[in-house]
Amino acid sequence: MHRQLSIKANDQQEFFRRLIKFLSGYYELTSALDNDLLLHLCEIAIDGEVTLTAANRKTLLSILSVKNTHLSNSFARLKEKNLVTGEQGKYKLSPILIWKNLDEAIENNDLKLTIKFIKQQ
Repeated sequence: MHRQLSIKANDQQEFFRRLIKFLSGYYELTSALDNDLLLHLCEIAIDGEVTLTAANRKTLLSILSVKNTHLSNSFARLKEKNLVTGEQGKYKLSPILIWKNLDEAIENNDLKLTIKFIKQQ
């Protein structure tokens, strides 16, 4: 059986918001902060990598309206789910969240994500 799901997005932020919403059930992302942090990391990543300086982290705390402890806990939860790796300001996103030439693909309606579920043995 083959089923297809189409998701419309007009820009990167909308694409990542919808992708994270779609993946949140699979990865059991129940915290709104985890979803928001992941969205922000996707938006600022360069080739799937994010460098957070002390100043950037302070800005991120302000954007997300959270305390440093909450942000650290959110990073820990995302790491547990293998959506983010790294530490001390240098992070790498899971390959499922890395999209090259995303703006161009959205503009040309040429973006496809295929997910295949396999029964564990």
